[in-house]
Amino acid sequence: MAEKIKKSVPPSGPAMNVAKPGTSGWKSTSDNPAVWLAAADKKLKSLKGASCEFQFKIDMAGGHGFSGGKTALASPVEFRLEYPVVRMGDHPDIYKESLLVTNNQFAILADTGNNKPLPAAGVHRGPSESWESSFPHDFPRLMLDGYGSGLAPLTSYLQAIKKSGGYQVKAETQTATVAGRKVTLQRILITRNSLQLKPNGPFLMEIILDGSLAVPITVRSQTVGLEHKPLNLFWTGKWELSGQKFDDKTFTFPAPKAGE
Repeated sequence: MAEKIKKSVPPSGPAMNVAKPGTSGWKSTSDNPAVWLAAADKKLKSLKGASCEFQFKIDMAGGHGFSGGKTALASPVEFRLEYPVVRMGDHPDIYKESLLVTNNQFAILADTGNNKPLPAAGVHRGPSESWESSFPHDFPRLMLDGYGSGLAPLTSYLQAIKKSGGYQVKAETQTATVAGRKVTLQRILITRNSLQLKPNGPFLMEIILDGSLAVPITVRSQTVGLEHKPLNLFWTGKWELSGQKFDDKTFTFPAPKAGE
């Protein structure tokens, strides 16, 4: 069920505040971030028998929230993309949705119980508005939206902000140990140009890729939401890229409710 955004950080459990990006160990590089993101888009489209277990945090003027879930990618024609959704307003809350695709059937499933079977032609993939405006608030869904669709969401977002001319893009690398492997992490930091700060407010987008696997492992945005109040989102994912076996229920459509 949907979880209400809490008004204060609980004394125990996962830390809900979204910290600023770290600086220690990162070094600037002349590598082209467009090449990194293109490689990630290509990898994410091609996965089979893969999964991503994620955690998601939100920090906003109305309080803090936490969610987690798991995306299951059997093949480009059978998958379940799971992602958190934040509903803004007077009483903001957070819930999970899934795009379920199997046997040429499509549905949006929500843990609120608002399930929506869809015809193939009715499945919307990509941003609700523009890549520039949608990605910072909807990246948990959009960054995986190339799976089974032909889209290149990470590349499309970078192209959109470069076209707008209102941002600075910085590429950095760091060597780290991830799950027992020594890897090169690739980080892309996107900030607003100084002339854009006053009319639009502060902005930061951080995308960290596992350079060996070419998949995102951390994504963070620090922007402004309703009434220009701070809105900070954080996603981190743990990937299993092959050999995953899924229960039949993972891709089973829920039985229709009475009257549907």
